[in-house]
Amino acid sequence: MKNIYLKLVIAFLSLGMLVGCNDYLEENPISEVLLTDLTEGNINAVLAGVYEPLTRSRGRIWESNFATALILLNESMVGRTGAFLSLSQYKISTSNRADDAWPTLYEAVGRANSLIVAVEGSNLSENIKNRAIGEAKFVRALVYYTLVRSYGKVPLRTEPLTDPSQSGLALSDESVIYNQIIADLKEAESKLPVKVANGRFGAATAGAAKVMLADVYLTLNQHALAASKAKEIIDNKEVYGYELLAKFPDVFSPTADTSTEEVFYLKFSQSIGLGNFQETRWAPRIGSYALDGGIAPRGLELGGINSKVSLIAGWSDNDTRKAWTMYKELPVGTGGAMINVVGSSNYDFLLGKYRDPGAFEETAGGVDWPLYRYADALLIFAEAENIAKGGPTADCYTAINQITERAYGNASGNFPAGLAMQQFDDLVFQERGYEFLGEGKRWFDIKRSGRINIIEQAQVAIKKGAAWAVPSEFVSPYYFRLPPDEINSNPGL
Repeated sequence: MKNIYLKLVIAFLSLGMLVGCNDYLEENPISEVLLTDLTEGNINAVLAGVYEPLTRSRGRIWESNFATALILLNESMVGRTGAFLSLSQYKISTSNRADDAWPTLYEAVGRANSLIVAVEGSNLSENIKNRAIGEAKFVRALVYYTLVRSYGKVPLRTEPLTDPSQSGLALSDESVIYNQIIADLKEAESKLPVKVANGRFGAATAGAAKVMLADVYLTLNQHALAASKAKEIIDNKEVYGYELLAKFPDVFSPTADTSTEEVFYLKFSQSIGLGNFQETRWAPRIGSYALDGGIAPRGLELGGINSKVSLIAGWSDNDTRKAWTMYKELPVGTGGAMINVVGSSNYDFLLGKYRDPGAFEETAGGVDWPLYRYADALLIFAEAENIAKGGPTADCYTAINQITERAYGNASGNFPAGLAMQQFDDLVFQERGYEFLGEGKRWFDIKRSGRINIIEQAQVAIKKGAAWAVPSEFVSPYYFRLPPDEINSNPGL
């Protein structure tokens, strides 16, 4: 059974750590009693409260609505109906379920800000102070990196709220937000330990800060910096302990505490209210096949994968990632005949990456959300080094071929030698599409690489085999709209 110490601490603390608020930017701070009496005995529990909003059941972030929106913003994913269908058509500046995550994300920022100030003024030892500040600044950087890529300009708050009159805050330019993210991550990587203590699985480390910093540099097209930072991880396995797991499905184990591939995962467990909702969201609606097929306790089938899109159409059946990531058939009854369980004509496969046969209730899925894994470091390095050097180096090939050799079980999927820079870059982009399908990264990859045309090409390909029409124009393929409640309640906007 997965270690759920951190989750249990979070669940306990969240009962007593919150005060009411009306405005999204008016924070729900950590209990003042805890913050004025920080000790070595309670600091880990208080830190758990900083992470808590990120995995909160019905927090609507990565356990449900926000992650669902990011998954659907993949050119090969199609929503079943309603808001989910609209998202997959990139009508993303109209009403969508991603708005639900906004207050929870800012709550995480508020908790991080409050803890940073409290720790700086505490009597904790310097080592513990550094670790606590590093973890809080990592969480703050993670939240703002999520917000700025999803919404563009957002309010940037780096100090605790001390008076309700301070709740109004104007939008900050993206460059200002990115500068803060980089500053937080640099401080985090200098203060965090390289590994977490047993029982604190899911806490940030120096390696997590480095990989995320490499990702930020990649988004900003600072390719030399991205490659250098990723290489610090790749070249120091004896320090950080990261390496690819032998089998791709093991990355998504619902029961493993951690693994050598885990850099920073949001932790879930097979416990009601402490689990990941994604396995149920993508499982088939038809009868009990989700349960019988070892996918989920029940199925909502919010959408699926359309194989007419070029990414999927060109995916080799010899790639072991394909059979784990997508499926169309499950058994009738335990061990029965296989039947097609796809419940819509909009798509012809379902997403299987978060399957959990041991989840006994829809809020009890045990598969963690892999925000960063060692595969990220390898793929970031291969892409960034190729562009920075004007073509792929031997190290680029070594990095990317680790990904393909795991996928194919041999060297048959390795990149051919002698590729030009653009050829190599196109293939890396394709590999990211296969490796991370269903992990909410494709929309960000499309935007940062300037491949928006992929969206329209995919919509046209889907239209040829489906009943619904391609929208005459994409409302906004770049950003979510700011939530109306935030606009109405924040006088700074």
